[in-house]
Amino acid sequence: FFLSQSYTLWRSVYSITRRVQGRLNDVGLLCATYAQRDRETGKYTPEAEELLSLIARYVRLWNMLFYASVTTRFAPLKSPQGLSVLVGAGALTQDEREGLLATSIGPEGPLGWISVLIDSAVSEGLLGASTTRKMKTSPIAVQMSLQNKLTELRATYASLPDALTGRMPLAYVQLVQILTDGLILATPFALAHSVGCMAVVSGTAVVTLFHSSIVNLAKSFLDPLNNEVE
Repeated sequence: FFLSQSYTLWRSVYSITRRVQGRLNDVGLLCATYAQRDRETGKYTPEAEELLSLIARYVRLWNMLFYASVTTRFAPLKSPQGLSVLVGAGALTQDEREGLLATSIGPEGPLGWISVLIDSAVSEGLLGASTTRKMKTSPIAVQMSLQNKLTELRATYASLPDALTGRMPLAYVQLVQILTDGLILATPFALAHSVGCMAVVSGTAVVTLFHSSIVNLAKSFLDPLNNEVE
């Protein structure tokens, strides 16, 4: 039961992270599809290329800040020193760093920037202009499609901290560990009356290997982001 419940949490976290990746791919695909192109060459206009590069940078920045907010391994990236390192790496500008520190909004910051950027790009004709002109539809449909993907992304990634917070109580994990340790300690005494000394050693080793491994595996499933690894 312990292993089953832990595996359920691991599968849930895996599913959420994959859905997050899918929504980001959706945003990138739609932006690349609807970005303004030169009518003669079919290539992106310089303004559209700059827009796509900026959106791509914000997506990468969001990824880093999001996983820094749910893991202890990458948590230092949220600190002022970590953001300075990201500035040096070109992941964000100094003004963006100051804005994140002033508001303390974490990954919601880049997501909001993407939303505002899409809104202004649609109004300026950098997104959806050529496609909607040919299909004789309003550019607002492109904006609504992209904004819906962003709200789906927000709803998806917000469920990851909830899944980690609502996992199996720690007291149950401790109880299983105590029961396993008790079983292993009692094994040599239980085997001593029916088998020889060598069999006691080998039998205890087998019980220890299987039961301890199962508990360790369940603990790994219960901590899918390695936040409690010593």
